[in-house]
Order: sequence, then C-alpha cells, then structure tokens
Amino acid sequence: DGLTNSQSNWGLSQENDGATPGYENSIAVKNYDIAIDSIFISCSNVKLIEGDSLYIHLVIRNAGLFEINSFQIQIIIQKPGDAPLLESFLDTTITVSALIYPGESLTQNYKVDSIPGGIHIVLGNIILDLDESITNNDKSCKLCVGYPENSVIINEVMYSPESGESEWFEIYNPCNSQVDLNGWQFRDANGKSNLLADTTTYLLHNSFVVIATNKDFLQYNPDFDGTLIIPLNFPTLNNTSDSLFLIDAIDYNIEMIYYKKDWGGGDGISLERRNPNAFALDENNWGGSISEVGATPGLPNSILKYNFDLLIVSSSFLFVDSIAEVDQSVSFKLSVKNNGILPSNTFSVEIFSDQDKDSIATYNELVWSSYNIPSLLPDSVITLSGDIYSENSGKANYIALITMSLEENPNDNISYANLLVTFAHNSLVLNEFLPYPNIEQTEFIECVNISDNVIDIAGWNLSNNRSSPTLNCHTQIPPSGYLVLAKDSSFFNYFPPSNATIIIPQKWLSLNNTSDKIIIKDLTGRTIDSLLYDDTWDLKSGISFEKIFPYLTSNNESSWSLSTSENGATPGVLNSVTPLAHDLSLDSLATSSDVGDSSSTFSITFFITNCGQTNCYNACIKLFKSSEQQLKMFESIEIEELSPGENDTLSCLIGPFQSGTHNLIAAIDWEYDEYSKNDTLDFSITISFRGETILISEFMPDPFDINTSDNSISEYIEIYNTGVDSICINEWHISDNNTAKPVEIFHQNLLPPHKYFIVASDSSIFNFPCVNYLNTVVLHNFPSLNNSEDAIFITDPSEKVIDSLQYNATWKITKGISLERIYFNNPNFYSNWRASVSSFGGTPGSENSVAITTPLKKPGIKAEPNPFSPDGDGIDDEVAFQYQLPFPTAKVTLEIYDLAGRLIYRPAHNLPTSSEGAIYWNGESKYGKRARIGMYIVRCSVTDIGTSKSVAYITTVVLARR
Repeated sequence: DGLTNSQSNWGLSQENDGATPGYENSIAVKNYDIAIDSIFISCSNVKLIEGDSLYIHLVIRNAGLFEINSFQIQIIIQKPGDAPLLESFLDTTITVSALIYPGESLTQNYKVDSIPGGIHIVLGNIILDLDESITNNDKSCKLCVGYPENSVIINEVMYSPESGESEWFEIYNPCNSQVDLNGWQFRDANGKSNLLADTTTYLLHNSFVVIATNKDFLQYNPDFDGTLIIPLNFPTLNNTSDSLFLIDAIDYNIEMIYYKKDWGGGDGISLERRNPNAFALDENNWGGSISEVGATPGLPNSILKYNFDLLIVSSSFLFVDSIAEVDQSVSFKLSVKNNGILPSNTFSVEIFSDQDKDSIATYNELVWSSYNIPSLLPDSVITLSGDIYSENSGKANYIALITMSLEENPNDNISYANLLVTFAHNSLVLNEFLPYPNIEQTEFIECVNISDNVIDIAGWNLSNNRSSPTLNCHTQIPPSGYLVLAKDSSFFNYFPPSNATIIIPQKWLSLNNTSDKIIIKDLTGRTIDSLLYDDTWDLKSGISFEKIFPYLTSNNESSWSLSTSENGATPGVLNSVTPLAHDLSLDSLATSSDVGDSSSTFSITFFITNCGQTNCYNACIKLFKSSEQQLKMFESIEIEELSPGENDTLSCLIGPFQSGTHNLIAAIDWEYDEYSKNDTLDFSITISFRGETILISEFMPDPFDINTSDNSISEYIEIYNTGVDSICINEWHISDNNTAKPVEIFHQNLLPPHKYFIVASDSSIFNFPCVNYLNTVVLHNFPSLNNSEDAIFITDPSEKVIDSLQYNATWKITKGISLERIYFNNPNFYSNWRASVSSFGGTPGSENSVAITTPLKKPGIKAEPNPFSPDGDGIDDEVAFQYQLPFPTAKVTLEIYDLAGRLIYRPAHNLPTSSEGAIYWNGESKYGKRARIGMYIVRCSVTDIGTSKSVAYITTVVLARR
C-alpha cells in the first residue's frame, strides 16, 4: 500500500501457473509469516566425534507485517532417507518468547550434550498458529559425526586366497554401542579410497562385517551367515605386504593395519588378529589362521589369546621422573597384565641395569626384584613400583623381566626403559670459540672436560639464538680432554692436528659475527655451560676468543680474551691466553659524571684485577690527556699489593677542565706486567662552554629555488667564534624550532678565534666566494628553516644552548637574501639583524656586509648616511643611528621629531643593548607612510640597567629624495 509506483514493491509471480488474476498475489506479504532462513551446526572441536556436544543454530525471520512475540521450534535429528531408527535420538519442541518486529531476525541456539556417530539429518520446524505461510517454516542440514579411533577394528584379512576366490577382510565392533558405516571408506597402501557403504548400515556390538571383492565369496564360504558388503571398488591386496585403512564418514582414521607375509597367512590362509584390543601394528598380534578351512569370516578368530600369557603393558615400564641426578633415588613403575584366558600362576618381576648396553639381562646387573606375586585374573592388571639409585651420568638403560611357570608367550614378558642422568654443571665447559673466521678458516667451538669422569656426549645439544643441533654420536671425552666442534672439514686444512676429539656436526648453528649465544646442554636438557657475547667483546676477524682458565665463568667477558696465537686460535691445545706470571688488568672505570662546567671536578673509580699467578706490588694507575695526538700525564694513583685473582678499587678526583671534550686514558704502570692489552681504558669528560662563546652570525632561511653558477639553493647557518681559543665543533648541534631533533655537526677541523663556520643543507653553498671545505659542512639532515618564522639553536657537546634566536614575519625575509648580525655583543633582537647587502645575497665565511666594525670615538650618537633617501631604489633607503654609551648594558629609546617639535616616529623603545649598537629608520612616520623631505631632530634616551642612571644624546638627520 502506498508504494504502487515503487519498483521494490513488485516482483515476479511465484504461482505455478505464472499469474494469479482474481486472487491474492503469490508474493504478497502476509500479516503473520515466520520463516527459518538457515540452520547450521557448530562445535568446539575441529572434527565432531561421537559423544561430543554441539549447538544447533536456527536463523529465524519475521517475514510478515505484524510483530510476533511467541512461537515454537521443533528440532529433530534422524537418519537420512528411509533408514529405520533403532532408537529415537532427538525430537523436541521448545517455546521461544521473543518479540520479533517485521523484517527482523534472531538466532535461536539449542545445545545437544552428546551426539551419536554416523550421518544424520537435522530438521528445524517453526510452529505458529497464526502463520499464514508454512512453506518457509522448515529447514534441514546434514550432520556427519565421526567415531573414536579403534571403535571398529580390522580383525582378519584374506590377502592371498586360492585361485579364483575373492579377497576380503573382516571388521569387528569391540565397542559397547552400534556403529553406523554409512559414508565410511577403506583403502590399501596405494592411497585410493573406496566407499564402504552409502546407506545406513549398522555394525552391532561384538559383531562382524565382511567386505569382499565380489559375491563369489558366498560360494566359497557357504557356512557364512553374517553381514556381507560388496563395495563398488575393491583394491588388490598385495601378497607380500600391504596396508589397510578404515576411515569414517568425517575422514577420520579409525583403524590402520600393516601386514607382511611373514606375519602369517597366504595361499588360502587368512591373517588373523590374536587380540582385538591389542596394538594393530604389532606383528606379534597377528598370525595365520589355524582353522580347518583356513579362515574364520564372521566368527571369532582361531588364534585368539593363550591360556597363560602375562605381559608388561606397553609403555608402562617407566621412571616417575625420567631425569635424575647422580646417586639419586628414583622411582619406577610398570604394569603387568594377564593377557591369557586363564588366571595366571604366581610370578616374579626383576629389574636389571643394562651396564654393557647389550639389551640382555644378566644377574650381575640385577638391581631390583619382587617374587611370588599373587595370581592375576584374566585381563586384570597389577601396577608395581619401586626405587633404585641412579648411577653414572648419561643415558642409563634398564630391563624389566617377568617370569612365570607355564608362560606360553614369553615375547611380551620383557620391557625396556631409559633414565637420563644429568651431568654436573660445568663438567664440560666452553673454552674457545671462533665466531668470525677469515676466508681460510671455519667456525669452531672448543670444550674441555674438567670433571674426573669420562663424558659421553650422545644426545647433547649445542645451540645459539637461531639453531639447536643435537650431537647424535656416542663420543667419549676423557678427563682434561678437548672436544672441538667445527662447522665443516676445512677446519683440518688450517689448524694443526691435536689429540682432541674433533666432530663435524650434521647441522651447524652459524655463529653471528657481532653478538650471539653459545649454549651446551647435556642429554637431559640441562645447561652445562653457556655464554653470551656481543659487540662490546671487540670481535676480530680470524681471531678466536680463548678462556683464560677453563674453570672461569663462561658468561663473563672478563673470563675471555682474543687469542694471541700466530694462527689466530688454538683448537685442541692449551689456550694462548692462559694467565701469565705477572698480569694486572684495568677492568673498568666509573665517573661521577661525564658532563660538567669549567668549575666542575669529577670522581673516578677504577676497578682492577690481578689476572696473573703472582702477587702484584709497586704498581700504579696513570691518567693521561690525549690532545693533538700527544699524551700528557696529569695524575698517578698507587695500587696496593694484590694477590692472584684479587680485585680492588681505587678512586681519585680530577678537574676542573677547560670547555670542550677531553679524551682521557687510564693506564696501569707496572714494570713486571707481561700483558699490556688489558692495562688501559679510554674515557672522556665533556665541559660545557660559556654562553655566547659561539654566536649565530648569519642565516639563509629562504634561498633561491634554482641553482646557477652565480647563486646557491642552500639554506645555511653561519656561526662565529667570539673567544680567544680554537674550538672543535665536532659533536656540536644545531636545531630549528623542533629542539627534539637536533642535528649533530660532524667536522674534525678546529674553528679558530674570530673566524666563521658554515653549516649548510646543500653543496651549492660552495658557490659563495669565501666558502671552502675547511670552514663548511654540508648536512643532508639539515633542520629545514621556515621561510617566515622559526628558531635557531646552537648547543655544545654537553647539550647546553650557547646561542639562539627566534625570527618571525617582522624580520622581512627576502628570497635569496640572508640575514646578517650587526653587532656580536648585542642580543638577537630584530634590530641587531639586517638583510645582507652583498651582491651575492650573503657573506657566508666572511665578515657580514651589514656589520658595523668602527666604533664611535666617544659616547654619543651618529647618523649614517646623512642625508638618506628612503625611495626604495636600494641606495641609502635607511639611516643607521650608531651609538656609543658610557654604560656596559642599557635600555635605549630613540625618537624622531620634526622641526616643529612633533614626535614623528619611535624606532626603538627601551631596547636592551650593550655599550654600542645601531638603530635603523626607513623614513616611516606615524602620520603617513613616509615622513616629508626635510631635517629631523633625533633624540636618544639611555638608562643604565645596573644603576638606573640616564643620559640623552641629540643629533639631526636630513631626509631627501633622489
């Protein structure tokens, strides 16, 4: 209604005749119409297995014109097609009280706590009395539910029948519930699956089904009255060996067997399973049929069980803790099962330690026993436990043996278990490694056995940050013996032979040239030794790291040193860095601070170690200052006597120093020291400069856009050394208004006193005549200066701001023209900066074109040029009022009066200044754009900032026109 002309209100007729003239339209929306749009299943498992819970989800929509607030849902789970139900699984109706507005949908969820296996159809149906259209009230979906592994087993196989007979195999249901074979498949080893059944077919508990090649099976087995399945395709079973796989409807492997001809069967004899509950892949669980007819299809197997058969339950012989320490009491357990038909006789269990690893139990290896254990009923199990003491480190093998009179199947009366006994920490230690070989060498790691026992490294593990190769070799390392693990066989081409055990592992861990871990673990996973090296170790190509003593802590850098051998390494022999008789080491030092000012002093603490084998005496630490490739000693600290291995700390005060970065060296001075490489340490102290030591003298914020031979497109900042000493500006920084990203100046040359240095953004800076590589650095990360307003900061190596300025639009920046400082002793106000008047647009590297360098001879004020002509022709457009004051710092006010005494303009008001400076006037007037031609009186009022004394100076200036 109301939508007659709307396309959305029309649709094709759904009537079978194609139209409904005179009747209600077939697509007309009903007042009450509820529909199921979809039904689907979800569960928490990847595959749905019998007994799992699931959720049925129904998406319900109000397809009518009126709201619906209550309805019922009938949910049915049944077998597909016309298959009869042996039991009713689910048929339930639930009432839903929920308000659904027209066009809205909701999802109704129903949980099924346990689902039987097989293929099912899930039906959902809406029940609503007012419903005017029931064609959309039901939906269904298919549900496939798998079965647990071994819920059906392959029990007998005829893989080599008599000529002309059918191949077949028998399956058996050992479970307590029926199994639906609909949708099941089977295959042999060639991998092609074949459909077993395509309709509901039940295999009942304790029942058999035979799957045969063709119906001729019945001709040769006339007594068979069980269930027979003749599939569309049946693979040819191999007569020597083959596999059979049984797969349920969800492609889940239920059973798999693998047989060989020597397991039994062949030539008209079937292969039978001895025990349906035993492992299918165990050859001892199979044998040829002993039936008179050579097979037992549909009947119990002829070789089922023995009367007297005890066995050790598979995998039950184990140690409670599979890893133990040496001489530790460890508990074991094992389970014995009566697998026979009759109750067992009394029996005994014995545990042997297989010392010679021949897998044969001998009485000199007996470590535990229990005799006269009472009889077990058929299929009953007894679990025995006990304690033994672990012996030597490594993999210990133990044998459990059952003994019983009348035992008919002794093959399963023996079982084996392993106990991994840890090695002591640091029993095999890292002693040398070459992580950074040269082109002729190869990486290697050397270990030393520092224990008193032989170490078998079978199952040991070598690892780093990326790889973890296992040493799968029974190699024994004697006490004090060397083990060398090399990357490849080129090791033998470079390093001389030794008595060490040398192994080339199948997989190498590839040591990093800068930083890595080396971890050696025993077969239990215990870390026996490890180290972590990084770039602070100062790795050298072709030179190994050797441990000073094998017993030192491997993960301490001080335990190691670069090899001093002429070969660069000593694999398999005594390390070249074994401590000398006299060796004093300066291990490290600490400073109270590494930054200060020219009045600061610094506390230095030195950490020293006697690495030699004799006492240290009459030694000292000397401090040197490195300057211009020269060393100058300025401090000496005496070291007290130290015994071998003893550590000590010494402290002293140094400073104050001049501004700048001071490179210092601490060195041990001992005449007996035989190893000098650990005697010195370098450190630095940075002293901040006083403010305004270096000043900003010129900057170019808006260069030309196009570079030619006559100009530059480079932004630049020029700085000036106001001091009396040369300054190394390396490690100084510049930044714009974004002070969080300062840019470091990399330049090793000194900036002499009263000289200029340029920091530029582009190499076109060298187009300026006074710019060269000695006074300029080009920074590709130059802080881009804003064309209209920005800031410039100059900081020294201590990050102290030495000079800064902030410019804005009032500075009247012109493209291609730099701004130059007038006076170096005046603040960075706009009045102290002028646009360059150089023909090059700037004067980087030379004196500023606007600088006033000739002071007045006495206090007063002077106009220059006089007269001036502010007509915009670039000649004498401004007048500079240069002043000389009797005060070191003052505030200046400059006022321009006409001859009638009227105040025409005030160029400066309370302007902070030093004792000299200049104030400019471009002819502006507060009565118009420009003052008139004529003479003007200039009054300069000055107030001393320190004493508040005042003076005033008067002069005249003539404004003319050209």
